[in-house]
Amino acid sequence: MAMWPEDPATWRPGIALPCRRRTLGWPRLRNSVRPAMSPSDATATVPQLAVAVALPVPLPRTFDYAVPPEFEPRVAPGHRVEAPFGSRRLHGIVLRRFPIAESELPPERLRPLLAAPDDEPLLPPPVLTLCRFCARYYHNPIGEVLAAAVPAAIRRRKRRKAPPALGVPLATVASPAPVTLTTGQREALAAIEADLAASRFQVSLLQGVTGSGKTEVYLRAIATTLAAGRSALLLVPEIALTPQTLARIRARFPDAAVLHSQQSQRERGDNWERVRRGAARVVVGPRSAVFAPLERLGLVIVDEEHEPSYKQDSAPRYHARDLAIVRAREARCPVVLGSATPSLESWHNARTGRYRRLLLTERPGAAVLPAVEVVDLHEETRAVKGFPFISRRLERALRACLQRGEQAILFLNRRGFSTFLQCRACHEVLTCPRCDLALTYHQSRARAVCHGCERADPPPTRCSACGIGAVHYFGFGTERIEQELALRFPGVRCCRLDSDALADGTDLAETLERFRSGEAQLLVGTQMIARGLDFPNVTVVGVISADTALNLPDFRAAERTFQLLSQVTGRAGRAGLPGLSIIQTFSPGHPAIARAVAHDTDGFIEQELRHRERLGYPPFGRLARIVTSGRRERSTLRHAESLTAALRAHAETAQVLGPAPCPISKLKDRHRFMTLIKAPTRAALEPLLQAFDHAPRPPAGVRCALEIDPVSML
Repeated sequence: MAMWPEDPATWRPGIALPCRRRTLGWPRLRNSVRPAMSPSDATATVPQLAVAVALPVPLPRTFDYAVPPEFEPRVAPGHRVEAPFGSRRLHGIVLRRFPIAESELPPERLRPLLAAPDDEPLLPPPVLTLCRFCARYYHNPIGEVLAAAVPAAIRRRKRRKAPPALGVPLATVASPAPVTLTTGQREALAAIEADLAASRFQVSLLQGVTGSGKTEVYLRAIATTLAAGRSALLLVPEIALTPQTLARIRARFPDAAVLHSQQSQRERGDNWERVRRGAARVVVGPRSAVFAPLERLGLVIVDEEHEPSYKQDSAPRYHARDLAIVRAREARCPVVLGSATPSLESWHNARTGRYRRLLLTERPGAAVLPAVEVVDLHEETRAVKGFPFISRRLERALRACLQRGEQAILFLNRRGFSTFLQCRACHEVLTCPRCDLALTYHQSRARAVCHGCERADPPPTRCSACGIGAVHYFGFGTERIEQELALRFPGVRCCRLDSDALADGTDLAETLERFRSGEAQLLVGTQMIARGLDFPNVTVVGVISADTALNLPDFRAAERTFQLLSQVTGRAGRAGLPGLSIIQTFSPGHPAIARAVAHDTDGFIEQELRHRERLGYPPFGRLARIVTSGRRERSTLRHAESLTAALRAHAETAQVLGPAPCPISKLKDRHRFMTLIKAPTRAALEPLLQAFDHAPRPPAGVRCALEIDPVSML
């Protein structure tokens, strides 16, 4: 993550990655060397040019091909081409064009390109630069990065004219909404507009309390950017979870293009083409939108910059927030990182002067931050002689809220009905046979579900371990809370929003509209209801259990808990009505909870930073994580041990820890072991990354995945 002296705003590599680097764990491909030219490929015309092409294969290198003379006008860097790869035909992107004599192979061994269908480059130079950085910094194969940057429909189809723009006059698009800005909003907007006028790269951390109007600052800054003839990029954590923000953007900028993976391939391809041709100058999307082919980029905004969903955990791995900073630096334009609860890395960068900090300390109009109360579940459990899903204090607040005709949100970051199944005789907790995870009972599906591999089976009636004891259900999730509300508040309409509800056919926009219109009075959900939602009639927020993530084996657990609590409690009292948030917890004295109750973001961050500095964790050190996985536990562990020993031989100021079983030690039938590398700087980390690149290939069935700047230790 972008943080300390070598964050992506300033980092440039001192060591070039060798072209011989192998990606561990991938099978050896037929064409794993420079593609040789077969006799049948020979042509009468001798090519004079060659190109280096990045292909969508897990190999960290490019491949040289001869350019037939008729293709020469259409093979500049950024062009899409079709090339032979073994027995396959693959689409790739040209990265370099050079005389054929400069290739590592003699001309007669180079196979010719099969097609060069485009008159113009598919990717503009700034996006190519960003992809190269992503491959180099995160040690990704360049072909996989480029494949992630271009929608599949664009890579494969013949070029088609992009859909026309909606034709809305710029004066209409850029006109500001009739909203009176607060003093903080005006000052923040003025600072950003000064950077826009000077075409100056500047990272601004826009830190505003929940409901302080960060989105309005974004919209006005985008309008100023468009009026100057430039384009804007707005990244959001997850497009499906920010419907209200998206609606405001579309209302202000009707031509805005939305890019995300939930669109059909055709829709996403059409929007991407609109952006490439300049018909859409505002792009909104999640992490993959950082690669949007915008020309004349004038402004980059990362909303909720602290969200872990900006990190891509599968190949190619990258952090979109940090790539957004790199892209803004190359475009010489300002970048705004917005959050009510900034990441420790961004806050530290602001404190040390690398970023500029812009503060929004008040809500617009008469709205104020909600009062926050804590219910100690130790005391509540003793008083009611059992575990209360909804405490007496929360129930009283909900009844008063409903009697006033207002609405309430209840938050629990656990889906399902019961969170584990246990034998009463031998006390065995039933786990997934494929994963090291307890099964969760989902009443809506009448299934015991693994949340790691999503395996779902009818719940057993007898223990599979002892065969004697009956299985009982323990714990609680959002389904159980929904049932409890129906029992305590009969006749009150309740909506539930979690990934299970969406998978079962619940329409997100329809559900949110039902709640916004007042058709439903209660909303229960997981973290998807904690951000991006603004309901003026919500005056009570209840956190059913604040402890769900607090004690996870992850050094970011306290930070995540504080952020989540601050975000969800901030849903109350956003339109002038007094708000109340009630947090139920077994750990009322924990700093993450106590500081969230006090709305003390800076106090929590300063306390957490002191703890991180003592341990050498980010932002005071650099991390890399290697997860070795395989179906056979012993062979997987042996390779993890040999790899870790090889890395220790290159450690000077860095520490190499492990290997140890991952907190989730088995996932989808694969045993997982983690090696953690801690280094004071990126330069100290680099020799170990190079050693990993040149490590021996793992045995069959074993994979090694390298993650730079990991955000999760699970």
